[in-house]
Amino acid sequence: MAKCEGCGPGYRTPLDAMKGAQEEIVYVPCIYRNTGIEKPDYLATVDVLPGSLTYCQVIHRLPVPNLRDELHHSGWNACSSCFGDSSRKRDKLILPALISSRIYVVDVGTAPRTPTIHKIVEPTELFWKCNLANPHTSHCLATGEVMISTMGDPAGNGKGEQQLHGVQTLITHIWSFNMPSVDLTGDLSVQSDKAADFKDNPYIHTLACTLVLSSLDM
Repeated sequence: MAKCEGCGPGYRTPLDAMKGAQEEIVYVPCIYRNTGIEKPDYLATVDVLPGSLTYCQVIHRLPVPNLRDELHHSGWNACSSCFGDSSRKRDKLILPALISSRIYVVDVGTAPRTPTIHKIVEPTELFWKCNLANPHTSHCLATGEVMISTMGDPAGNGKGEQQLHGVQTLITHIWSFNMPSVDLTGDLSVQSDKAADFKDNPYIHTLACTLVLSSLDM
């Protein structure tokens, strides 16, 4: 991440990120679903610093406490979307579980090389508060919230909507496209130079490979 006084997490531009310091570790969700191995998925910490004695090795494994979650596309609690806000810290990793509908919040700030589970959002919270299930991809926003796309509802029907999660309180409200309901959503992204104005200009990428521009009413 950028090292400057008054900066938030991440970098001002992708070019700045390319010029940034070498990453020392990366986090990799590791999945056991459909392998025949009845073990919890885990988050691997991998040493990627050239010259390190443990270069390209897994140096830590953080198993989740449940079976058959299928950890999916992880994301930060804060990233370059919050670059202009020095009060934000990139210290949590959000891990949606596609099959179980859990959401794991992992503390990567206290001990980055040996992360721990900070909080678990159980499926019932998604079901009852949102009528949503199967969280797919998380993305941090300039507001300090986290948006998570979903692929279904508790009954197993396709239902493409987005959840907004507060950094501390988690689920706060649901955002739906300002358009006829879509059956599925998957990966989502936010146009980087519009991140600070996200409530007015969200760009969402759906499984149908359609780039949608709409407005939020929050």
